[in-house]
Amino acid sequence: MEAYVSLARKWRPKCFADVVGQDLVRESIKSSLVSGNFFQSILLSGTRGVGKTTIARLISKFLVCENTNSGDLCMECKNCLSIDNNNFIDLIEIDAASNTQVEKVRELIDNTHYLPVASEVKIYIIDEVHMLSKSSFNALLKTIEEPPKHVFFVFATTEPKKIPETILSRCLHYTLSSIDPKEISNNLKKILNKEKITYDDKSIELLSKKASGSIRDSLTLLEQAINLGNGKIDYSILKKYYFSFDNDDYCEILKHISNSEINLLSEKIDFYLKNNLEPLNFLKEFLVVLYEIILSKHSTSMNEDGFNNQAIIKLFTYEDLQLFFEIILKAIRDFYHVPYNKMSLMIPLLQMISFKSNKEENMATSMPLNEIEKKESDPKKSNSTLTTLSKKVSKEVEIEKNNKVEATKKINSNKFLKDIIQKNSKDLGALEKILLQNSEIKLLSKNELILNVDLKVKTMINKVSEDKIIKLLNDFFNNDMNASINYMEITNSLIIEEKKNEDQNILASKQSIEKDTEVKNILKEFNGELIENTIKPNLD
Repeated sequence: MEAYVSLARKWRPKCFADVVGQDLVRESIKSSLVSGNFFQSILLSGTRGVGKTTIARLISKFLVCENTNSGDLCMECKNCLSIDNNNFIDLIEIDAASNTQVEKVRELIDNTHYLPVASEVKIYIIDEVHMLSKSSFNALLKTIEEPPKHVFFVFATTEPKKIPETILSRCLHYTLSSIDPKEISNNLKKILNKEKITYDDKSIELLSKKASGSIRDSLTLLEQAINLGNGKIDYSILKKYYFSFDNDDYCEILKHISNSEINLLSEKIDFYLKNNLEPLNFLKEFLVVLYEIILSKHSTSMNEDGFNNQAIIKLFTYEDLQLFFEIILKAIRDFYHVPYNKMSLMIPLLQMISFKSNKEENMATSMPLNEIEKKESDPKKSNSTLTTLSKKVSKEVEIEKNNKVEATKKINSNKFLKDIIQKNSKDLGALEKILLQNSEIKLLSKNELILNVDLKVKTMINKVSEDKIIKLLNDFFNNDMNASINYMEITNSLIIEEKKNEDQNILASKQSIEKDTEVKNILKEFNGELIENTIKPNLD
């Protein structure tokens, strides 16, 4: 029975023209090879499966090829065929991970002095070179700097930062980039057509994204997909097996967020997790979807191949989408600090519900930016696009209005702002809430009030949000108060106060733990210590 050859090996590029997605590096190396000015020590770096070892072998083939008149490999001479069959005597491939000892490197250096047997040059390919020990690198220094005329070194690594500067300075360094999903997709289609295997575009798109920029990973995934589909590619099977999300799934999630349907969201997340959803991948793909929606909202021409569901795009304002992006990005950064998978997904979704604008505001700002600018230039149209941000308040607040200045003097700034946020929570957008939470009120005179906003949030706030807050404050005081906004460094705001309270609670919890007799005994017995950043405040 003939041994099976994997697709990754079967379709490994045989010449430079077959290399996918590394055009600049490929042409640069090929040009130096053709001109005869090829450096004797080359370093190829890049993430897994992008073609480091493949290009190293192609370099070797070009150096020993008997017919390179066409500017590429002939792929027919005995040397090319020997390298393809892994039996070319003058090509030595070494895995640095299993040959880290300095003795192995010294043995290699001793062998460099012997002349090649089957060609005019001897090539050493050292894979994962960063795994060599410090002594091994030191032993290589002189040989790399002044190699024998017949010797060429090609190093490959995924972590160039771990290679000593003394080695890097003696090598010509080429950095290979991750492969674009479109190029991976085209490569998979070409292979499937030649293999005469049926497929659909959705399956190829799924596999291309899941490959994460790696050609080798894409071919391994393709092979798995063929086996799952019993000789063909079936999207329904792949979607179930990988439990992959597409735009339709994210549309449902966004609809639930728009309608504040927390129970339905929770049920969906439970269902996804039971079907082996990878939470981190879900968040990363969600980030891509939000990016595509933001592009589409600005201009459809910027995102022709991306998200095109206009009904979903119109559900949220630019401010909402910007904030959603930041929320998901933070959830990805904090992913490994969250104890449960469901928590890592539900918390950002609940934050999106809490901070989203109301639907009336969304309708006012769902049009393209250039249309908003036109409407704002016309005062009549501008007024019609803005909704009233303050509602009638309780009788208690009406009494306070009658004595505006006295009420403002007596009320703590943070308490006053918290009261405004609570009473207008349905009308305030995400950015307006952030503005108020990072502010403090100062009364300049009987008729003049200033809202000092922390400089840290200035870049997030736009003119529309500022105008809404000023109107809200003026309405609160029956238009008898002239309110304005100023940006500066502040020391007291709702956010700062909450952080201080949290720190105090953590300190109290720490002190309580340190006084606990059982904890003291455990720490003493096991020679342990308290890790402060793991202490959570006691909220009881």
